[in-house]
Amino acid sequence: MVAIPLGRSAYERTRGAFPRLPVVNYIAEKAPTEEGGIAFQSRRGLSESTEVGSGPIRAIFEEDGVLNGAQIVVSGAGVYADGTLIGALGGNGPVSIAGDANQVIIAAGGDMVHYDGSAFTTVAFPDGAFITSVAHLAGYFVALRAGTQRWYFSTIGDGAAWDGLDYASAENEPDQLNDIIVANDLLVLIGTSTTEFWIRTGNADLPFQAVQQRVFEYGSIAAGCAVPVDNTHIWIGNDGIVYRAGQVPEPVSDDGHTADILGSTSWRMFLVNDERHKLIHVRLDAKTLIFDVTGGTWSEFESSGWTNYRVACSNGALMGDDETGKLWEFSGYLDAGGPLERRISGGFPVNGGTVHIGSLRLRVEVGTTEYLTGDYSDPSIEMRFSDDFGNTWTDWDETQLGEQGNYRTMPEWRALGNADYPGRIFEFRVTDPVSLRFSAALVNETTAGRARG
Repeated sequence: MVAIPLGRSAYERTRGAFPRLPVVNYIAEKAPTEEGGIAFQSRRGLSESTEVGSGPIRAIFEEDGVLNGAQIVVSGAGVYADGTLIGALGGNGPVSIAGDANQVIIAAGGDMVHYDGSAFTTVAFPDGAFITSVAHLAGYFVALRAGTQRWYFSTIGDGAAWDGLDYASAENEPDQLNDIIVANDLLVLIGTSTTEFWIRTGNADLPFQAVQQRVFEYGSIAAGCAVPVDNTHIWIGNDGIVYRAGQVPEPVSDDGHTADILGSTSWRMFLVNDERHKLIHVRLDAKTLIFDVTGGTWSEFESSGWTNYRVACSNGALMGDDETGKLWEFSGYLDAGGPLERRISGGFPVNGGTVHIGSLRLRVEVGTTEYLTGDYSDPSIEMRFSDDFGNTWTDWDETQLGEQGNYRTMPEWRALGNADYPGRIFEFRVTDPVSLRFSAALVNETTAGRARG
């Protein structure tokens, strides 16, 4: 018996003609019952929570203690509070929202707006400047002036009151600032080529000051590409590498991810929480890469029939649609009412001779379909293989995952011929709306013994 090495983290590297190892719509997690200590869990499907405006959904903001937990949504150019249209937002950049108990401010590269639970107003900002990013720390709102390295702080406790002299500038380099975020009780100023950290001082005249000798020589690739998480932050660097902030920037992506990022013309990063998984979404032109902060692995999320994953933003729980006004949550295994296709692959090299493949057996979740009758009462999984590094493939061939209660079903294919140089890659997919845990694919596993009789 040989266990086929599965791609534990989505990998695609066109330079060098490496075979692609997709991990699509799966999340890897520790599994002490499985050989190798890891298994792949299907992500759940997108289920509609509500619909706000005509879309696309550009931002969702909802925090305990902010405006009594009001849900603020930017749908198209409209700003909504608990589903009611309260005003319009100018600017077509990434939407940035910050709030305290009594108010929120919102910006997207145009005029900043302010909402206090009753009045929605355009902020009279110094010089009528446009704002690209906002944050809140220690009673102060802060706002990044578009196209500059200058950022302003508000009158304490009042996101509508700004003085033209209450500003500071990034100090290390003259690069333009892309984002201001709060991470680990610090203001993080992310420019096009550097990142600075500012700490609060308690001084009303200058409430923040730069942390000395704490500068990263990496900025971000664009605005809206940094996420605070786990008392630090993760961002897409100006070199196309995804970093986690430590004592120094720590790369968490590989060469294939960097090639994808640098080959895109648009970038966005946001966080979705799913049980204990903290899923950083790196949304590109036609692909969404997923970095699981909890496990340190990568995958891809896709939506069937779409050129990209249809989720464009999130507040950590709810997710916003990239075309319509729908807000999604994870539930079940239909994806927005359609199929949820999950794919994973693995293989082995053959450098000389041949390997006879008499059987291919899967160690996966079986017998747990929720459908007792109809098309999905005996769901299936499909397999295809390639003997030339993934350039050409056989047709898909299916086997069953078992009806409800058939927990000893063994998904298997037989008589798959011989593999020779350069080896064989297998790919597996499921589209039936059932839960699926994928642990292993085994070649030439010993036939079941007497206990199965």
